[in-house]
Amino acid sequence: MLVIAVYNNTPGGSSITHSKLSTDVFFKNPVVREFPNPVFYTRESWLQYMTSHSHDPLPSDPGYEMHINEMNAVFDHENVDGLIRRDVVTKVYSERIES
Repeated sequence: MLVIAVYNNTPGGSSITHSKLSTDVFFKNPVVREFPNPVFYTRESWLQYMTSHSHDPLPSDPGYEMHINEMNAVFDHENVDGLIRRDVVTKVYSERIES
């Protein structure tokens, strides 16, 4: 059986630790391939993405408005021609497992 896991990691993000913990459980000696996968966001898609994580405040939470203001400030500071770029790296882990 071939087992494959795919992760999109943002350099410096917590997803790197998460993917490492997960792959250590499932794989003993995986083949790992990395691909650059830059992602571009409009303001709308940036806000949707930055409010979709389990640790982000919900609209009913007291810190929601501050979170939105901070994410808008990041977009305002980093956007070029209305787009913000995140340099994501896609990592593909694969290993043939005996069943």
